[in-house]
Amino acid sequence: MDDKNPILDLIARRNAAVARGDAEAIVAPLSEEVVAYTLAPPLAHSGAEARDAKAVEAWLATWHTPPRVELRDPTVLIDGDLAVAFGFAAMRSTTADGEENVMWYRTTTVLRRRDGEWSIVHEHESVPFLMDGSDKAALDLEP
Repeated sequence: MDDKNPILDLIARRNAAVARGDAEAIVAPLSEEVVAYTLAPPLAHSGAEARDAKAVEAWLATWHTPPRVELRDPTVLIDGDLAVAFGFAAMRSTTADGEENVMWYRTTTVLRRRDGEWSIVHEHESVPFLMDGSDKAALDLEP
């Protein structure tokens, strides 16, 4: 059985939930013990804090329309009941000020299968920063 398809489907459903602005569906695939290193501070969100649909709703409210996330050509590795999916993702959005933007970032999702169902136990999103002393995020990069 090829478990890559259920994993990619889970990620695609979650990305579709972002595009719909469905906070409950965005947090639904997160396990209770999830630890998330997202683009937004703080350094880590875990457990109930990471699964807080109200916080996701507040983030979604900062956009004119919900962002659209595309994971390009992900790599999926599976070993038993543990899987890792990683690659480059693009977040396309219109800000509350009407500005269109696209931001590419790196993403890694770790999943665990329990009772036949995959859930996200860890995710890590990051952007490189300029090594010129400015410490600014390099938001104009594309794969």
